Parts: sequence; structure tokens; C-alpha cells
Amino acid sequence: HERTVERIAEQPLDSELGHFNLITYRDSVEGDVHLALTLGKVCAEEPTLVRVHNMDPLRDLLQVNQPGRWSLRAAMTKVAEAGSGVVLLLGHQIGGDDLLAHVREIASAPAPAPKATTTYSTVGAGSQI
Repeated sequence: HERTVERIAEQPLDSELGHFNLITYRDSVEGDVHLALTLGKVCAEEPTLVRVHNMDPLRDLLQVNQPGRWSLRAAMTKVAEAGSGVVLLLGHQIGGDDLLAHVREIASAPAPAPKATTTYSTVGAGSQI
């Protein structure tokens, strides 16, 4: 299997939820940048709590409650409560039509369903990280 994700940088990240380690990756197929937030000891020999997260500006930046969907804060909180784990932020961009569909959905206005943004390469990138 060809590796299409390259590790770019690593640095500490102090957040309201704890002291995470921020690791940055670049996907050579899509050109996206993905982020891995690690907390505590993460090793291959032990089970690790992992939350894979697709960014949604309404949910993650504006804190809009969307039933059945985890916010970035909720994912980070779960890892912080466990004391160790990984939050993987897949960095594909949300398009204007998708954002508009989310806004309409929140306002209960009828809107066409947003196009699926998860592709095979997105899943592949997450599994490589």
C-alpha cells in the first residue's frame, strides 16, 4: 500500500481541556492538512481511545447543537476524561453549498441534502495517520 500521508510537524498545544500534542499531516492525494491531537501516553501495544472528527464550522466554531453528532469539544473532552487518547481532525474543506445546507437545516428550512464529502481517500488518510 502506498503511503499518501506525510507527517509535517509536531508541537505542544495548551487548551482549556488539557495539554495536548498537535501533530500535523499532509495528504498528497487531496492536498488536505490533517491534525492529530494526542494526550497522555499513546502506544501501539495498548488500546487507545480515538475520536475521528470531520470539521463542521457551525458545530465546532459556533457551538450549534446537532443531535447525534459529536462536537470537537465533546471529542476532546472524552479524551481528556480518559487521560489519554487521540482526536483526529480530518481537514477536508467544507464547500459553500454544504455550509448553506447546514444553516438551512438548523433553521428547519427545506434544503437539498449536502453532498457526501467523505471519500475513499479521506478514509484512507485517516487510517494512515
